[in-house]
Amino acid sequence: MTPNNNYSVLPFYTDILKQSHRKSYAYGEVYPLITPNKRILPFQIIRDTRTGTITSALLKNIDGSTFLDITYEMLTFGLAKVIKTGYDIITYHGRVDLGSIVTPEGQYYLQLADGLNTWYSDVFTIVANVTRLLKLEYRDTNNVIFAGGEIDYTIPFRFICYLDAQVGRPEYKFEEEVEDKDGYSFVEKQVSEKVFKFQFFAPEYLCDALRLVRLHDYIRVTTQDDEYEVEKFLMTPEWTDDGYLASVEVEFECDTVVKKIARGSYYTDAGSFSNDYDVSFETS
Repeated sequence: MTPNNNYSVLPFYTDILKQSHRKSYAYGEVYPLITPNKRILPFQIIRDTRTGTITSALLKNIDGSTFLDITYEMLTFGLAKVIKTGYDIITYHGRVDLGSIVTPEGQYYLQLADGLNTWYSDVFTIVANVTRLLKLEYRDTNNVIFAGGEIDYTIPFRFICYLDAQVGRPEYKFEEEVEDKDGYSFVEKQVSEKVFKFQFFAPEYLCDALRLVRLHDYIRVTTQDDEYEVEKFLMTPEWTDDGYLASVEVEFECDTVVKKIARGSYYTDAGSFSNDYDVSFETS
């Protein structure tokens, strides 16, 4: 039995009926997976090992009609095959524009074929301008391995996701380690952290993919005003009443941690009270 799981921001299925908006509880609602004009989001597909690569890449309207044959552009600008032991990975890095192709704003999906299998992406929404959106990128130093396959980062490759979200007001966390002796409190360590947050809605396939962000070495969040190199990333989804979309809260930390290590006030051997203490500050 194949588990219902997804690892790419832009997922692919061997059956078009598995597209998210076709699920019974979605009632035809299409999630707007944002994609910049002239580009396809990076993705990877695992297939059985065999010769040959993708022979057809069709950009289709949501109604199933073919809008454009982009086979040449995909193969020229990043679509490739990575051979592994027991399986292949069809990968597309999405780093450059697809030539001179200009696509009207709207909802599309990508249909890929290799002469034996056909894959259908979930529906994505092409927009002309993504500058107002939050951009999430993540990659790893090593390949991420799971049962039956892996995410290959040797291309080089990184995932990209555009979200209708903004980094909101931060939260300030404080931790303190204190030892009590003879009625006095001795502070051993204090840590102050600034935690950034944002929220968005996501269907199951996107929650599947983004749950892996936390496992990656390099994570970047970019907004109109700021760029964050993320060190800690936590995603918490909570399903809405209709069960189709989750309200997702993300909190992340950057290089804003300040730590204080100290030896507090104490009584000297002579019985007098001393305020001498040693303090060191570290940022990490």
